Amino acid sequence: MKYGIGAVNSLLIDDPGAMRDVAQAAEDLGYDFLTLIDHVLLAYPAADGTPRAHYPARTPYHDILVALGYLGGVTSRIALRSAVVIMPQRGPAVVAKQAAAADSLSGGRLELGLGIGWHLEEYDALEVPFTERGRRMDEGIELMKLLWTQDRVDFDGHFYRVDGMGMEPKPVTRPHPPLWFGGTTPPVFRRVVDHGVGWLSRPVQTVEEIGACWKEIGRLAAEAGRDADALRLHVSVGLGPEETTEKIIGNTRRMISVGATDVSFFTSYMPGIESAGDHIAQLERAMSDVVPAVDAGP
Repeated sequence: MKYGIGAVNSLLIDDPGAMRDVAQAAEDLGYDFLTLIDHVLLAYPAADGTPRAHYPARTPYHDILVALGYLGGVTSRIALRSAVVIMPQRGPAVVAKQAAAADSLSGGRLELGLGIGWHLEEYDALEVPFTERGRRMDEGIELMKLLWTQDRVDFDGHFYRVDGMGMEPKPVTRPHPPLWFGGTTPPVFRRVVDHGVGWLSRPVQTVEEIGACWKEIGRLAAEAGRDADALRLHVSVGLGPEETTEKIIGNTRRMISVGATDVSFFTSYMPGIESAGDHIAQLERAMSDVVPAVDAGP
């Protein structure tokens, strides 16, 4: 089992030191990874009050790729996992370049989670056709791999074209940082099997939904000749002062029962947390009371 901390680039945006302090505390406490989330823009409700996003428009996020680089500079051991970069909105060459920088500057600690997103209005504002996002992802993965591994790249795709160009420096992780994929549709599951080390489930999914998706990924892996047991399953478990330790232990065990290998404790936006110290106190509680109980078994 690996344990991490979720959504650190959305922590206490008004406190410039909070993200650093929480990340360093997680590293000192022995956590394995930090996760970061992504949105460039979020939509206000329509004129009739109909929501146009899952989250309020003023939900704050530090840019995911900038924050990856920052966290690499203020930590030394802990892995940095994007969950997820919405790659089609930025384009594969830009994501490949920024990911290579984050990996190199952190000493090879980047784990690049990719997704296509759900926010139509965000795509419209960024001038990328929403209906093309899946196909752009598939083509973009191929281009990113070429940019990470080849000196000269010639690529003539439907959406992207590179004519005798190169990208330096390459990531220090060879051949490239490990890829994770988030989403709940069959194309996502195929990307996990074809290109990934693991699947990032969604925090809003139930244990039963996660288990069903994971079984389907295992089936596809077996069909493709991949070792399904080598794939990893990332899940999120809420961690806040209003959640009892017994409840958190139970939630974590239920996730493990359906195949979870990586548990991200989620303190962002949890009731009763107002400072970096509050976040850190919850991280300490999980590491002292929750993780030993879970690792000891039922």
